Amino acid sequence: VTTTYFVSQTIDGCESSRVAVPMTVEAVLSAPVSLVSQLYCNVITIADLDATASVGGTIGWFDSLTSTTPLSSTQNVVTGTYYVAQFNGACWSAMTTVQVTVGSVPSAPNNAALQLCGSYTLGQLSLGQPNNATLNWYATQTSVATLPLTTNAVTGVYYVSQSIGGCESARVMINITSTAALGLPTAVAQTFCNSATVADLVAQGVSGATINWYNAANALNPLTPTTVLVTGTYYAEQAMNGCVSARIAISVQVSSSAAPVINSFNFCGSGLVSDLVIPAPTGTTYKWYNSPSNPAELAPNTALVTGGYYVSRVQGGCESARGMV
Repeated sequence: VTTTYFVSQTIDGCESSRVAVPMTVEAVLSAPVSLVSQLYCNVITIADLDATASVGGTIGWFDSLTSTTPLSSTQNVVTGTYYVAQFNGACWSAMTTVQVTVGSVPSAPNNAALQLCGSYTLGQLSLGQPNNATLNWYATQTSVATLPLTTNAVTGVYYVSQSIGGCESARVMINITSTAALGLPTAVAQTFCNSATVADLVAQGVSGATINWYNAANALNPLTPTTVLVTGTYYAEQAMNGCVSARIAISVQVSSSAAPVINSFNFCGSGLVSDLVIPAPTGTTYKWYNSPSNPAELAPNTALVTGGYYVSRVQGGCESARGMV
């Protein structure tokens, strides 16, 4: 116990006089309270490490369990294992093992304005951040709590940072504009006689929308209004306020007005107009006349005589010029 003791020494049975020896017994403090895993961003020193001493105790950090000399408070900390104990003026306590990670503060995320088409949550948004980064959304520049990632992204101003390895960047302000998604434009199959351009195509979108036409479902560039149409499938989308709808396929037929060229017919004995059969694709028919200008079409049961007849081709409601047979 703490008191004064007296000690002598004995040699060959003879004992010396006694001398006084003051004795102090100190109570050993418990190990200091510290998080066993600590994360820091950018350069820190030993003085920045976190541990709490008991009353009368002083914190000391060590680089090994067997070290007896505490590290300097100005020494830079690197990622690794450190040990902390507390000193009561006479004795060191047991050590607490602490894993320390030192990361770097990432750069702020891209703050380009976002144009959203349709309904999105904050968790669905991307700012081109690295794969290992997490976006943190805030209502203000100084908000402590992040917005839940399930929050609907509506038109307004937001503040966002990115975290990598537990280290968070500065916040940047981002303007978000949210617009309702555009549905498909409406259009029907269209037929043109002789020739037409993209400007002649018709489709309806919402009020104020622009209709863009393409020659393929995945084409990148829209067709110019002066592009000449050919028979086939075209694709229309509507665009407004930076939002673009999906594309709808439209069947387009461009019928030639050129007169058909038909080989001569030969009949033995007799024949009717209905016997003037010309192979034709589906949707194409022929009309027969007895002159190049007579508006009256010949009836199918009209008896044929040797001579010249006139035939036109009808496609999609378009009638060509007449050719003589």
